[in-house]
This record gives sequence, C-alpha cells and structure tokens, in this order.
Amino acid sequence: MPRKIDESLAKLRAARTELQVICNRMYGQDNVFAAEDLDASLHQRDAQIDQLERCIGRCEEVVDLAARSLP
Repeated sequence: MPRKIDESLAKLRAARTELQVICNRMYGQDNVFAAEDLDASLHQRDAQIDQLERCIGRCEEVVDLAARSLP
C-alpha cells in the first residue's frame, strides 16, 4: 500500500483507539449517556476504516489487473 494511505489508515486507527479509551473511562465513571454517544462514534469510525480498507483493496486489484494487461 502507498505510504500516504498507510499513514491515513494509521491515523484513523489511532483516533479510534483514543475514542475507545475515553468511552471506557466514561462507562467506568457511570457517565452512560456520553459513553453511548462515543460508542456510536466508535461504530462510525470502524465503518469508515472498513470502507477505506475495502476501497484500497479494490484499487489494488485494479492496479494489479492493469499491470498484468500491459505488454
């Protein structure tokens, strides 16, 4: 994977991890409403990461196919 894409995915994963830590802390402090909001954000972040990884996979397949079709 190109370096910029790897860096972007790493940033998304790091942000997701930070949200998880904060969410866990809020659940521990019985701040359930805020924790539930953060939990929803975590699910959105997971969906974004999954979508990016699928997109990257499809792009890599297209590049591989194009490379194989070159003379």
